[in-house]
Amino acid sequence: MSGSNLGRAARFLLPVLVGLLGAGASPGNLQRQTEFGIELARKGLWQEAIFRWKRSLAINPYSAILHNNLAVAYETLGRYDEAAREYERALELGRNRYEEIRENYESFMAFYSVYRESRPEEKEQEQDG
Repeated sequence: MSGSNLGRAARFLLPVLVGLLGAGASPGNLQRQTEFGIELARKGLWQEAIFRWKRSLAINPYSAILHNNLAVAYETLGRYDEAAREYERALELGRNRYEEIRENYESFMAFYSVYRESRPEEKEQEQDG
């Protein structure tokens, strides 16, 4: 991913708010894992950031912000199908941060729809389906 896209991705990461933590979760561990993931992402260490955010999702699977952050990471790594799923999940869950997540999703989908159209295997599947 180019430097400008990397900057865009880093800007759209959303920090976890303690108020969004699930009942019984370890707030300190969740927040540490998530913030560390953001720090890693800003350094371009996206795989490690994904690992941290998945650990956080194990504690709080209903965090729209974590799903958004995963979507940004997958998008940055070119894992677009996974990014689309995570953005959609973030939108489902993201009542408190809906506008920010929606902006990320719409920006991604503008690219993703063109990307899918350009993939020969996608065109073949649509014609066969």
